[in-house]
Amino acid sequence: MSTTKWKDNKTSDINEAISLLTDEIPDDDNDNGISRRNWRIEKCFQDNLMASFLKTAVEYNLISFSYDRVSNTGSEENIVPQSGFIVVYTTGTGVNYIINKKSDAKLVLRKMLSYSGKNELDNSTFNLNSDFFLWLVNRLYYTNNKIDVNEDELCINAIKGFKGDTEDSQTKLSASGESVMNVISALSFFLESKQLKNVEIELSYGSHTKIDVSIKSNVLDVNLLSYIGEFDKDAHEEMKAKLNLLVFLEIIPLLIQEYQTDKENDEWNNKCYLDFISDIADTIAEKIERKKESLQENTPEIASDSVN
Repeated sequence: MSTTKWKDNKTSDINEAISLLTDEIPDDDNDNGISRRNWRIEKCFQDNLMASFLKTAVEYNLISFSYDRVSNTGSEENIVPQSGFIVVYTTGTGVNYIINKKSDAKLVLRKMLSYSGKNELDNSTFNLNSDFFLWLVNRLYYTNNKIDVNEDELCINAIKGFKGDTEDSQTKLSASGESVMNVISALSFFLESKQLKNVEIELSYGSHTKIDVSIKSNVLDVNLLSYIGEFDKDAHEEMKAKLNLLVFLEIIPLLIQEYQTDKENDEWNNKCYLDFISDIADTIAEKIERKKESLQENTPEIASDSVN
């Protein structure tokens, strides 16, 4: 479920923002062929809740919404139900939104807030690039996957999938699965890769045993269903809000900080990348050789079994 983060440049009070978000929304006219109708909006918590992320107090609430997206094909209307949520929060200065929308996130927020001017909302989602994704894979590959954070430890436990382009840009490649880093074809991708565009990682962090996050350049997908940790004791809506806040306000910033520190200390640079690629090539060669030896050892038995 793709999520993006937005900063409100017009409304600075969280309660005023919640009031705007939960106001009644009139149906669209169908002048441009697409309209949104039958809005249903609910504030999930009667009173705003408080939490702390990176020792910063955060006041937040959760707004759930749904509507019918209606497109006119000429002869008939096509109705597709849509639903989503918005985590509205403040750290004391300004109001921000985490919404599980991507391409139409700004449109939906503007409609719910009844905004019609310019520069009222800014996309403040992280702008991550291929080098950051390769750094993540590099840290896991060399089992340098633990980051100390005060009394806790942030650990990159697994790379569960990735997507990107080959060097000649002619092929789009992807892989997924629990043991993707152990697959020869997956490792060989990094030898040909021009850029990574999406990495799916499994993390643990303090009392949060399992957090699965898919990271694109400016979109995050936090897997609520696979999460294991202290938020499990909370009601589902509270867990949803707190887990998204944890990932957006604490985990990803910590990873970015570690990435920048490695670059500043020359622990991740072009030479490190070339060494990484060279080691991957050696790993692939070793895996292929072991596979050949295994096949040679088992072939006589296979042949014998087939005769019997």
